Amino acid sequence: MTNTINTTSQDGQKFQMSHVFNDYLQALLAIEEAKSDVSQKQVLAVLLARDAVHAELMLKVTRIPPDEVTKVMELDRRLKAQTNQIVKAGQLKDWRSSIHPPAEAWWWFLEQDEPDPWNRFDAIWDGLTTINLTAVVSFLTMFSSQFIVSGLDLLTTFGLVGNGAVALLVFGSLTQSGREKLKKLLHQLKLPERYCSEVSFGISALLLLGAIYLQNSLPQLGKYYFQLGLQSFAKAEFTQAKKDLKQAIAFNSGNFDAHLLLGKTYENLENLTNARTHYMQALPGNNAETYNNLGRLYLGDQDYLTAESFFLRGLDLVKADNFPIRYSLLTNLGWVQVEQNRHAEARKNLVTAIALNQKQSSNQQRWEANCIFAKVLEIQKDRKGAIAQSQTCVNNAASYTTFDYRWAIMARRRLESVGTEGGNFKQK
Repeated sequence: MTNTINTTSQDGQKFQMSHVFNDYLQALLAIEEAKSDVSQKQVLAVLLARDAVHAELMLKVTRIPPDEVTKVMELDRRLKAQTNQIVKAGQLKDWRSSIHPPAEAWWWFLEQDEPDPWNRFDAIWDGLTTINLTAVVSFLTMFSSQFIVSGLDLLTTFGLVGNGAVALLVFGSLTQSGREKLKKLLHQLKLPERYCSEVSFGISALLLLGAIYLQNSLPQLGKYYFQLGLQSFAKAEFTQAKKDLKQAIAFNSGNFDAHLLLGKTYENLENLTNARTHYMQALPGNNAETYNNLGRLYLGDQDYLTAESFFLRGLDLVKADNFPIRYSLLTNLGWVQVEQNRHAEARKNLVTAIALNQKQSSNQQRWEANCIFAKVLEIQKDRKGAIAQSQTCVNNAASYTTFDYRWAIMARRRLESVGTEGGNFKQK
């Protein structure tokens, strides 16, 4: 290859290119023909030579022959072909801070045109980030219906809004403006800007893991709200108990104890329709109390056959040491049999309930069975026994449901009819 370039002008006159063009060619040849790594000195030489060419071209801007321009463009093409060598050996960023080349001096900015090998997988990282965030949004959409069943409190607000805000920030990082902001953040953290896609993916992956963890933690959150509901119910704060229990069920619809307690809560709020609904949903838990309470609602509807079937199933399920529920089941079964004029069967179950009650300590004893048994004895013409059971009923019984009230009232009237003064009817 020659060391000079001869060109011919449009009017056919021959002229010798300025030495600056020759210097540019020589400096470029030194890089092209280097047998080992290019030195910083060689890189700086070719860039400065290109500066000189630029200056020469500016002087001839009104009389540059086309063939001369073509040959300069060819040299520039060869210079760009050496971008990897130049970027690898040179310190372009540092040199620019000293020389301050104009923006049109593209040869000083070659590394900005050279794609960073590290970024060759950015499209994959960005795609995975989008997939992660789409999954996160799906989780958040599902959570939104579960977290706000009973209104937002501090815990649910943090879980829902916090994750949503971070997800929006990561989504924003996929836009051009968002990516620039992320680069600034990385710069402040003294991390290379080329990690933008990887950082976005990492954050989205953490969000997805957080959403999965939250999903798996919902049953635990359900237990937490169930305990709150229990506490509120024990304090007779039924409106608050309803909110807590509805939230517990939203987190774990398979919490049959929560359905049972919510049914009892609705009963206390005199909403028997919703009480029945949640008792029905609690049935798969095979809790004897569920069958007892549901049977009592059917008893109130005068659906005696259905009510009796629930009481019998409850007796099959109830544990031997569960006195309150066994007592209630026997009492209610006797009650429904009285309503069907099956007095002999009713007497048997009521006597069993009363005998069971006598084995309990005084603070656990209950007396509803005595109230109903008084009616059975009256029908069976045992006036003395009916009066004795009525006296026990009026002096001790408490009203647990509106249905139980009538038995105590009947017992009081029975005593009044024979001139016996009844005690005060207790209410709980």
